[in-house]
Amino acid sequence: MQYKPELQLLLYVARARMDNDTIGNIYQLMDEPINWDTVLSLSIKHRIAPLLYHHLTTSIVPGKLPQSIMPRLKEIYSQNFNRNKQLYDELHEITSVFHEAGVNALVLKGPILARLIYPSIGVRFMKDIDLVIKEEHWQKIKECFFSLGYSLPKTLPDLTASELVKYTQYFSQIEFTRKNSIPVETHFRLLNMGIPMKEPWLFERVRTMDQAMIPSPEILLLHLCVHANTHNFCSLMLLVDIGVVVKHYGDELDADYIQKIASSRGITCSVYNSLTFAGELLNVPIPEKLVNALKPGPVRQMAFEIVWNKQKILAVQKAEKLSQLESPTYYLLEMDNIMSKLNYLCRILFPSLEWLSAYMEKKLTLPMYPIYLVKYLLGHGRGKKR
Repeated sequence: MQYKPELQLLLYVARARMDNDTIGNIYQLMDEPINWDTVLSLSIKHRIAPLLYHHLTTSIVPGKLPQSIMPRLKEIYSQNFNRNKQLYDELHEITSVFHEAGVNALVLKGPILARLIYPSIGVRFMKDIDLVIKEEHWQKIKECFFSLGYSLPKTLPDLTASELVKYTQYFSQIEFTRKNSIPVETHFRLLNMGIPMKEPWLFERVRTMDQAMIPSPEILLLHLCVHANTHNFCSLMLLVDIGVVVKHYGDELDADYIQKIASSRGITCSVYNSLTFAGELLNVPIPEKLVNALKPGPVRQMAFEIVWNKQKILAVQKAEKLSQLESPTYYLLEMDNIMSKLNYLCRILFPSLEWLSAYMEKKLTLPMYPIYLVKYLLGHGRGKKR
């Protein structure tokens, strides 16, 4: 596929490290007329502006740097570096209290990638801290956060841990906030889609980063694939994350283990396409064994490409869907049991009055339910801000 030079430049820098061939391609591209304001705008939209700044300043000779946008890129990078440094300080504070309380939590996505895979903690945007916790630790987790001065939304329904699992799976994640701090989003499952299922493999093969627990490379990759899919492949950063993990771990990734988990959760097609999109767009070689283990049948693959509009994804033209339609859309596509599909769809489309009140941040009565249900389905209210 042919791309305009501004977008092609971003595709070249969408990686953790540059090789000589890619640097040569960038120099060749920079000999053409480039609208650098467009490059800046696209890099911000796709959340890779700090990565662009890093690669330009470490791989391109100063005389070739686009002076019209370098001050702004430097500002973005510096702000992101400082914010991420704050994030790691707060993560250390949280995991220290968790350790003392004897509770387990897995750190996800950004903090792992920025620290262990990307060349600097400043190159990866992170809006919050994502943690996976065990439901039996919910009460202790709350006490830990409260002791640190965090609070929960006042509108969060007063639910048992088992009910909260359903709430987060079908409806909305739980976020702890503290003044002048990074929000912390807690999950009970790694894969927040479909009917809640136990994930016995979740704390298998875990590793550590400082004193924080992090998932195995296989679980990390699965989560990133699902994350890209649920956000409609709307940002290059989502695919860059997948690409850097595949390239970093390479043959260390256990294809059979990934296939086993993907199959058990009904996400094989989604994971396969997330990997192949990253491979095709960013020129990342996906291990053949992994591709073969996940490859779906032709009918399911055709359905996926139509529903997700494969050509738009490869043209980097996707827009983010309404948050309440993301996971249901693709998970329904992959669920095999019709009764499970109906059950799941009903829970998504017709949330309880208590849940809807939380979403709208106001106390609703039964006569108000139809009006606010329509608003919810159209994406109005608190959920649109997530």
